[in-house]
Amino acid sequence: MIIKYAPNGGTERTWSFKPAELTSAEAEALEDVTDLTLEEFEQHLMKGRIRCKRAVLWLFLRREHPQLRFTEVEFKVAELTTAFDREEKTRLLEALDAAGLSGPQRELAEKLLTDDDPTEEPPATAPKKAAGASAG
Repeated sequence: MIIKYAPNGGTERTWSFKPAELTSAEAEALEDVTDLTLEEFEQHLMKGRIRCKRAVLWLFLRREHPQLRFTEVEFKVAELTTAFDREEKTRLLEALDAAGLSGPQRELAEKLLTDDDPTEEPPATAPKKAAGASAG
């Protein structure tokens, strides 16, 4: 997940949040301040829960300022945004195929998962099965 922090009057910062790359101490710290397991945290972050956004910002800022307390981190909601990275978008598109989503709902989901950056290739979609084809 891409975390972008653009404080008013400050320098914009961007980080890549990959839970599998956290240290155990970082994962435990996130669990402690949110009262969520790491898996739940990731789900809530994807859903946009503000406490999780605050916690992930604290995590990245604390790497530079180890004494920073969670209670000291405050931001305006519009200053911190999250977006799926290319790998996450590809996994979500594959899940669409597995779920059998089709029609206007699928078109909308695919549109939401395409990259905003026209200089990059969009994530590959899994090949569509012909009607009546079985996974074998």
